[in-house]
Amino acid sequence: MLRDKVKKYYLDEGKNCAESMLSAANEEYELGLTESDLEIMRGFGGGMGYGLTCGAIAGSVAALSKLICCKVDKETSHNITSGFVGEVEKRFENTNCSSLTPIHKKEDIRCYELLLQIADILDDTVAKNRV
Repeated sequence: MLRDKVKKYYLDEGKNCAESMLSAANEEYELGLTESDLEIMRGFGGGMGYGLTCGAIAGSVAALSKLICCKVDKETSHNITSGFVGEVEKRFENTNCSSLTPIHKKEDIRCYELLLQIADILDDTVAKNRV
């Protein structure tokens, strides 16, 4: 289950949101990414270090790109990723780390509960669009 893998990478290993989401998705969906491949997400944590797009969203879009979007045409790919991001925005009213963190971050578990909810949206998106 994706949620369990998010816990492993985020809480147990202390990876950032982006790294944790892509690492969890890599394991759950068997994306075939190497540890070196996964390291590319490091700079996306903390909203790219600047409070912009949430790293969990960025990691999820990277997973969707590897699993589905690279196998479909550009319009379908755009619709899948925009649908995912739109669902996150609908649920949380924002997609930026600087807006989400003050609401969802807890000292002991950081943004873990937010990551779980984004993981659920990712799972739903994958289930609806897997090719």
